[in-house]
Amino acid sequence: MSIEIDEISQFPSLQESYHVDTASDQSVLENSPRDPGSSSAEPTSSDFSDPETSSDEFENSMDSKKASEIFLRKWLSTKAATRCPHATAKSFYKTVYENRKLLPKMGDKWIHYRTGRRKLDEELPKIVSDHYFRDLREDIPEFVITAESFPERQYGNSAEYRLQKTWTRVKLAEALTYCDQAHGRMYASEDDVPWRNKSFPPVEIDISMDGVPLDNSSIDVMEVLSFKKTDCVRVFPLAIHIGYGKEKDTKIMFGKLIEELADLNVKVRFVLADSPQRAALLNVASSNGYWSCIKCEFQGEKNPSKFGAKVVWTSNSIGCKRRTHKEWLANAKKARQFGSIKGINGETALNQLVSDLDKQIPLDTFHVLYLGMVKRMVKNVLQLKKDGKPSAVMKEVKKLIDANLPLLHYPSEFSRDPRPIETPHYKSSEWRNLVTVAFDVVTQSLLRLHQRPTARVWEYFVFLVRGLQLDNNMFTDLKQAVNLHDIMSKFYKLYTKEFKPGSCAPTVHMFYHLLDQRETGSVAEHSTEVFESFYGLVKQSYHPGTKSMGKQIMESIYTYYSSVQNHSCQRRLRLKPKGKGKRDDSLVYTQSGFYVLKKRIGHGLFRATKLETKAYKSDVCPELPFHKVLVFQESRLGTMSETIRREDVIAKAVRCNDLISMVPPDALFCSNN
Repeated sequence: MSIEIDEISQFPSLQESYHVDTASDQSVLENSPRDPGSSSAEPTSSDFSDPETSSDEFENSMDSKKASEIFLRKWLSTKAATRCPHATAKSFYKTVYENRKLLPKMGDKWIHYRTGRRKLDEELPKIVSDHYFRDLREDIPEFVITAESFPERQYGNSAEYRLQKTWTRVKLAEALTYCDQAHGRMYASEDDVPWRNKSFPPVEIDISMDGVPLDNSSIDVMEVLSFKKTDCVRVFPLAIHIGYGKEKDTKIMFGKLIEELADLNVKVRFVLADSPQRAALLNVASSNGYWSCIKCEFQGEKNPSKFGAKVVWTSNSIGCKRRTHKEWLANAKKARQFGSIKGINGETALNQLVSDLDKQIPLDTFHVLYLGMVKRMVKNVLQLKKDGKPSAVMKEVKKLIDANLPLLHYPSEFSRDPRPIETPHYKSSEWRNLVTVAFDVVTQSLLRLHQRPTARVWEYFVFLVRGLQLDNNMFTDLKQAVNLHDIMSKFYKLYTKEFKPGSCAPTVHMFYHLLDQRETGSVAEHSTEVFESFYGLVKQSYHPGTKSMGKQIMESIYTYYSSVQNHSCQRRLRLKPKGKGKRDDSLVYTQSGFYVLKKRIGHGLFRATKLETKAYKSDVCPELPFHKVLVFQESRLGTMSETIRREDVIAKAVRCNDLISMVPPDALFCSNN
């Protein structure tokens, strides 16, 4: 099957005529010297002497685009601009800094140099395309520049101006057809296709967007818009944007997709992205700003100390007012006229994709929980100082942890063996395993060296993480048995009391909101881990530095998907009796309790022995009912053998010291492999 790939380049057309707006600009161009000369002098403030364009235009204009255009016109009109043989963006910004008072005012202060540079950088591509790329009929030979004849000796590398932006798109209908064919679904007519005929229940999909670096040396960014069906693990790319910086206009990003969804029987369940990308998509404050929380209206506080994050979220943020979809839209409409309101900078096109911006754009558990809160919690527990050197006691704690981690026997679904805790580039699956499976190793190491308060905070955290990872039925039973919000509040207060104020970064506050977010879906459903795994496939699908990289990616991935035979989204546990290898697939959890598989007696039948357990009562947190999150203390191995079926097995289990606990399903199956 062939797929239609639409590639649109936003490189400015060289055949469009350019008309000079004012007589002053015409006189400037006519009087411009034709000999660039060989002087390397930089333009200075004394060179800006054109009487037709006064500095009042800069002072009175709050439009950065207009001010930048006037500034660049002024710079191009000077002799210094034509004398400079290497007038790159760096020298241009240096000129901006020397003449920063010509930039527009922001309140009572001049725009800071970095702010002015960012604003100019946003508008520079269009301005350069207007002023450098002239039509041949204008008869101004020194300004006739094309992509092939760019005078790099005079103006620097043409790549500095970042004029080219390319969107490569695939229609959602064609991608869904590929997904159906991979699962062997064939339809007699279009009326039988569920995602076309609106008489069927709508087909749900998850959408994600993230930036991927083109290569190690390029500053260009590749943004990938992809989707997956909720009943499939395979990710399909829909659009690829390549250019300088991320695309900020959500209408350009999702406009085509919104048009397609109007004609299809497809519903967007979640829009998933990490914190910086989510802030850009929602048009809200940056992910580390004072109003960075997208779930509540609490304003972060300035960190009183020099340690840690600049904006902190103390326990005062507990129970603050939640954002709602209706209030979000109202504030976005006001922000368009009056400026940012509670972190909302304006409207977003995502409200046309989803019906509730609060519930359908969740916090990404992959980055917030595993790569965020778990990683931060471990570093705080081990009391790493600012210079990265732990105290003498914590050195001994880490030695104990590193010595005991290799003694654990993980199930074969775990792709990584336990590594020392200070290993560089610790992966998200390793952080997850540390807090859900090997947590008792950390607890016992802390208690052996008399770090009881820290162990108490750690066990509160472990209880909450394990509770969040339960499936929907078990999580409902847990909420009926204990008050999770009270436990979360106690943890937050213990955390702020035990660690420094700078440790209360936005990630800690987002962890608090995961408890309410759990009502809309599981941890795995709110995670971008499947999409992050897909980006590894994207990086292998093109040759850096060549043309049409977006088209290469689309062709490579869809060709690869069509060549894979016998694709299945059904995941099955690997069950086998205990062997001599490092992996242990013999510990399982059923409705009747924990079992150890002894012998396979037939297809899907095992001879097993029940593992006698009792409820685990922690020494440091006896008030926490750990048996409600399926953590038990091993008592003894039974003597009676029983026969269990594969269908009876709910999940696998892992031993850690004298504890045995169920392994959360999303800890076993997290990638799209």
